[in-house]
Amino acid sequence: MALDKAIDSAQLDENLTAVADAIRAKGGMSGALTFPNGFVDAVAAIQAGGGDDDLEAFIAGTYAKDLTVAGTAVRANVFNGLNLANHTIYAPELVVATSSAFSNLTVGAIAAPKLTTANGSAFQNLKIPSIDFPSLTTAKDGNNFRNCTAKTVNLPLLTTNTNGRVFNYMYNLEEISLPSTTSLGQYMFEYCTALKKVDLGTACSVLINSAFTQCKVLDTVILRSNSVVTLENVNVFGNTPFASGGTGGTVYVPQALIEEYQTATNWVTLYGAGTVTFAAIEGSEYE
Repeated sequence: MALDKAIDSAQLDENLTAVADAIRAKGGMSGALTFPNGFVDAVAAIQAGGGDDDLEAFIAGTYAKDLTVAGTAVRANVFNGLNLANHTIYAPELVVATSSAFSNLTVGAIAAPKLTTANGSAFQNLKIPSIDFPSLTTAKDGNNFRNCTAKTVNLPLLTTNTNGRVFNYMYNLEEISLPSTTSLGQYMFEYCTALKKVDLGTACSVLINSAFTQCKVLDTVILRSNSVVTLENVNVFGNTPFASGGTGGTVYVPQALIEEYQTATNWVTLYGAGTVTFAAIEGSEYE
C-alpha cells in the first residue's frame, strides 16, 4: 500500500508541474504556483481570450484570413457589429440571405455566386465598397440594402421586389443599372442623395409612387422598354431635378416612343413643366 501511495504521489507531482507550466505559459507569468490556491488565482488572472491573437485580430478587422460560410443560409445577425474590413466572406452555397443576416457588418467583400433571394434588411447598414450578386433575382420585404455604403451595385438578374425600399438611404450610390427589373417599387431609391443615373432594361413597365423621392441630383434615367413605362404619379420624382420647379433632367427612351411619352399620363405633366426632356437612346452614349 505504501508503494502504491509513493507512486501516486510522484505521478501527481509530475502532473501538477505540467499543469502549472501550462498555466504560466498561457498567462504569461513566471514563479512558483502553490496548489490549490495558487493555481486557482493564476487561472483567474488570465484575461479572456487567453492571448488568442487570431480572435483579437478577427474582432479588430485586421485578421489576415478570408472567411468561408457553409450552407445555403445563415442565421439572422450572425455578423452583427463585426469589423471585417480586410476580409472577403465567401458563401459559395448561400441561396437565401435571411432577414438581417449581414446587417451592421463592415466587410471588404461578400462573394455569394448562388444567392437568389435577399430578405428584409438582409444587408441593412452594411459597410462595403461594392455589391456584386450575379444571381440575385428577388428582394423581399424591403430595406434590403438600406443605408449600405456601397458606391457600386451589380445585380444583373434582380427582377422583383415585394416592398420597394430596396436601396433606400444608400448615400454613396452614384449610378445603377438594373437590366432585369420589372418595376421600381415605392421608395426604391429614397434618399439616395448622390444618385445621378439609373439605367433600366426592357423588362421594366412601371415606376411606382416615390421611387426616386429625395434623389436630389438625379438627372438621367434610361428606359429601354419598347412600350411606354407607366409613371404611377409625379411623386415618383418628388424632390428631384425632375419634379415641378426642379432644375430638370433627361429621360432616354426609344426614338419611336418619344411623342407617346410627351403625352402619356403623368409624364405629360413633367414634360409640360419643362423638367423632363425626352431624348432618343439611339445615337446616344447609352445605345
